[in-house]
Order: sequence, then C-alpha cells, then structure tokens
Amino acid sequence: MSAAAGGTVLSPDGVRVVVPPGTLAQDGKVEITGVAQDEYEVHITSAWNGLVEVGLPDSSSSASASNLFAHQVNGEWRIEESSYIDGRVVANLSSLSPVKLLKCVTSATGGLPGIAKCLLKEGIKSLPKSIARKIGFKIADNFLCGDVFDIQSYIGDGSCKVGDPPNWQQYVTTSKAPPAAPQPSAPAPNPAPAPNPAPAPNPAPKPAPNPNPAPPAAPVTAKITVSNKITAGATGTTEDSTPAYLSTAMKPFCKRDGCAVANTDMSSGVVLTATCHSNGASMTNGNDNANATADDNNPERITSSLWYRASNASGATGWISEVYISPNDRGGKALPTC
Repeated sequence: MSAAAGGTVLSPDGVRVVVPPGTLAQDGKVEITGVAQDEYEVHITSAWNGLVEVGLPDSSSSASASNLFAHQVNGEWRIEESSYIDGRVVANLSSLSPVKLLKCVTSATGGLPGIAKCLLKEGIKSLPKSIARKIGFKIADNFLCGDVFDIQSYIGDGSCKVGDPPNWQQYVTTSKAPPAAPQPSAPAPNPAPAPNPAPAPNPAPKPAPNPNPAPPAAPVTAKITVSNKITAGATGTTEDSTPAYLSTAMKPFCKRDGCAVANTDMSSGVVLTATCHSNGASMTNGNDNANATADDNNPERITSSLWYRASNASGATGWISEVYISPNDRGGKALPTC
C-alpha cells in the first residue's frame, strides 16, 4: 500500500480496512488474520499515525441496533464507538490489535440484563456512558463509576468495580445500608468544664496582586483545505457536482434536513480554520449504493466518522467531515477533541 495515497483492503471474509493518505510513514502492507469466529488480528507492517478505519462484517445488525465493536488494548477487551455502514460495524482506531464483533445486542435473550450478562461473559466489565445509552441502558448514579457504566453493579453485585465517583460511597451508606440497631441508653456523663477560649489568630497578610498576570493561552487551531471530491470509478477522483458546506450536526444530508449553515457553500481549495474534532456519523466520498462496486477498491476512496469544527473567512462556524478535507489535513491535525 502506498504511504502517500493510502488505500482500502478487503479480506475474503469481508473485513475492510481503510488507511487514509499520509497515515503510513512508508509503503507497507495491511495483514488481516482470522483468529476465531468474528475475531481478527489486524496489522500494518509500516509505522503509522492517525486513525485507521476497520469494518467487521455483520449481517445481523441494522443502523438502529448494531452490534458492538470490541478492541483488545493492553490485554483487555473494550468497546469502541462505532457505526453500522454497508453491512459492517465500523470503528476508527488509533492503534491496531485483536478486534472482534460482539453480537450481544442482537443475540442475547432477556432484554438489557441478558445483554449485560453476555458482555460480562465476553470479558467486558464496563462501557463508556455514551455507548451504554446507545444500547438502551438507563444511566443511574448507582451504576456509574465516573463516566463509565459498570456492568457488574447493574446486574446486582452492589459495588462499584471501575472507580469511585464522589457519590458512590454516599449511595452505598444511605441507600443500601440497613438501619443501625438501637443501642441501650447509658447515663449521660457530667459535662466537662468549658475551656477558656483561645485567642483569635492574627489574619495572614493577603498576597500582593501580580502586576503583570500572564496572558491566557491562545486556543489551538489548524488550517485545513477543502477537497470536495468524489471517486471516479476504479481510480482517481473528480469534483463533486454539489458544493461542500458547514453544518450544525455531524451527519450527512444536512442541506436536505435543514442543518446546513447558511451561505457556507464551498468548492475544493477553500481554506478553513479548525479548532477541534469529534466522532459523528460516518461519511464516504465513494458510491455507497450496494449495487455500485466499481469504486470499492479505488485507492482514493475514504470512509470516516471524524468531523472537524471549523470556521470560514467570514466567521461562520460549523462541522465538516474529514472526507471532504485534503488528504494531507486528515487524521485530526493534533487538535483537541471537541
């Protein structure tokens, strides 16, 4: 695979890996090896930096109730933010190690408790709060350890396993503990004589204000260039007939749905100022019609759920998918998360 152009690799059993242009330090190979049912080892032979998209095939999911993308990090399985696109559960990863599809959402019986038990059986003890909400768990303080939804507490274990939020001990002592048994009364002791009041300490002098306070740090920004191009068959790209634009939501078709920022239509070459990035709906510069396969292996095709928060020269601000940004400006630009 070319480091400059990136590319897409599709394994015989349907695993898809998309490497954006400029991600690889030098030309390399993408290796996909089946480990077990729905579990794969994904490896890139060249050093790389940024985000790589990995899609695991899943015919049992749907856009409204997709299964979960599990990623092994430091020897432990964790659930990644993902989307359901073209028959795959897709996640953007900053590191590669074993990945697998967990079908607890569509296969477990017994509703949410059944899903929780299925996840525990697979070695998943906690979920990010956003993913727990997406599955349908009702987030309550007694199941929340910081920003992590604790599955063991949810199924009735009664103690926080992942961390200690400020209200956890209070919940245990006030809501869970039985009332204390009454103690036999004892005669009250004679009151001790009141001590002489201690003299009040002299107040410490207030520090003199700094006459030259340090100016606030300037916000981190980066210049990004619009590339409003779509795939042109098996190779190459061409300018999209509809302009790119900024939107108030991280999703496609904002012009249709009323979430486009007014008067921000753009063609390729327009320079924006980006301040941060976040994950939203997945976008592609290819033809995502299931019957249109001519561009499936186009090396310039990209699918991504990364969005930049950016402003144009007039000061209008909104979101734009990295799909419609120059390949050299993809991958986050070292900006903070929004």
